Amino acid sequence: MNDWKKYKLGEIAELRKEQVASNGVEQPYIGLEHIEQQSLRLNGIGSSDSVVSNKFKFYEGDILYGRLRPYFRKVYNPKFEGVCSTEIFVIKNKKNVDKDFLFYLVATEEFTNISNSGSSGTHMPRADWRQLVKSEWNIPDVPTQKEIAQILSSLDDKIELNLQMNQTLEAIAQAIFKEWFVDFNFPVAPQPPKGGESYKSTLGDLEASISVARVLNSANKYLYPQLKEKAKEMRNNPTPCEKILWNELQNKKLGYKFRRQHVIDKFIVDFFCIEKSLIIEVDGEIHNNQIERDEERDDILRGLGCYIIRFKNEEVIDNLSSVLKKILTFLASRTSSSPHIEDQEATPWTAP
Repeated sequence: MNDWKKYKLGEIAELRKEQVASNGVEQPYIGLEHIEQQSLRLNGIGSSDSVVSNKFKFYEGDILYGRLRPYFRKVYNPKFEGVCSTEIFVIKNKKNVDKDFLFYLVATEEFTNISNSGSSGTHMPRADWRQLVKSEWNIPDVPTQKEIAQILSSLDDKIELNLQMNQTLEAIAQAIFKEWFVDFNFPVAPQPPKGGESYKSTLGDLEASISVARVLNSANKYLYPQLKEKAKEMRNNPTPCEKILWNELQNKKLGYKFRRQHVIDKFIVDFFCIEKSLIIEVDGEIHNNQIERDEERDDILRGLGCYIIRFKNEEVIDNLSSVLKKILTFLASRTSSSPHIEDQEATPWTAP
């Protein structure tokens, strides 16, 4: 703690007070009702068109803090830009503090207690920013801030992955229940030959259909509009190595349909074969400096039922035949498929 210094909140953070009036332009809208209590997550999102009153503008990396009844601890760190209720503080970092570190500081129980103690109003208490800026905090240097924020962010990602896996299991259970007990498509044929081969085949097709449908419906509904536009931009401006590999994948040259720059959950993957749930990534030099980040990303995608093959730029340029052979080997090894839904579009994910 010797290298930590004491700062007032006003020295490391400030409010963004950019008001936006209703102008007919639709944007993601976050009200207090959309931020969960205590969990640092959203439970939904609205549209700016549905709110006629003035709103605050927020940007990716800002901190949204519910000032009404601050003891609810409604805090969120958006990965997209939009507008929010004026009952929400839009907090941005100053140059001497990392924005992710500031988010976790604002999310602490200590910050909530200070905010609550200085709130005004009896029945509808509101946090007072003029009081908050006077609060004092011990802050380390920026490199240490980044290390702390990275550790906490990694834990949050793992929690999010576990939640997604639970939701996936619930979706599978609901799909099987509907298939068997609503549509009455039982996975048992009369007199199955050779000890149940027909049963195995039918159940395998059902599992494959569920797996593919799960990925198709995985696009994060909060980020999807921005991700869709970004994916379109990336398709129009591919890297040289992406262009080389796409020339070999397009038009079912390997026997299967691939998409490029496809949205899955909150990510854009380079190439995706829906029928085989296969993601292919072509990594440039920047990926040498984000190995841990890529691993966490891959964990989330695998949790959605995807398979991932990564190639370096050099492999695509110097040994394209070996790259294609590896892809073909994987495709041949995946016997289950669901070709009847290969042309469906990805849709924003909604929790069941």
